[in-house]
Amino acid sequence: MIELVPIGHSAKSRGIDGSFKTRIVEEFRADLLKARAIFINLDGSKVPFLIESSSVQNGIILKLDEIDTPESVTALLNKELFLEISEVSDAALQDNTSQHPLTGFFISDQNDKKIAPIEELIEYPNQLLAKINFNDKELLLPIHEKLIIEMDEQNQTLKLEIAEGLLDL
Repeated sequence: MIELVPIGHSAKSRGIDGSFKTRIVEEFRADLLKARAIFINLDGSKVPFLIESSSVQNGIILKLDEIDTPESVTALLNKELFLEISEVSDAALQDNTSQHPLTGFFISDQNDKKIAPIEELIEYPNQLLAKINFNDKELLLPIHEKLIIEMDEQNQTLKLEIAEGLLDL
């Protein structure tokens, strides 16, 4: 069985050739630039893709084999990325604190009400949950592409569609 290491997330489409920007944990950037393939979490399955090219341009830009249009890359955006453990340097594995790239982002709701920063992200099969502290209570909020209204990486904010009453639990 192949052992995979989470290294970050796909972000947004870049250009017209199917390239996309990534958010990669710092320790894994050099490993990604040397890797032959990357695995993308698509509906709970880690699907392998050959890397056609990679470049550093205000982050790492990836171009995958057989992904040639902005439309074809859309299904791969805002997904967790993995490398096979054999492609990851020992130094990166030792340095990595396994902290999710969204840890520390500040969550606000659909009405721009500031909620709380993400303390930790917990991954369950087919579900990512953000652990926050709201009104002196620990809450778990679902993080899913359909619930994300806006993400501002520069300001580290995440605007989510939060179901009515969820914060009152």
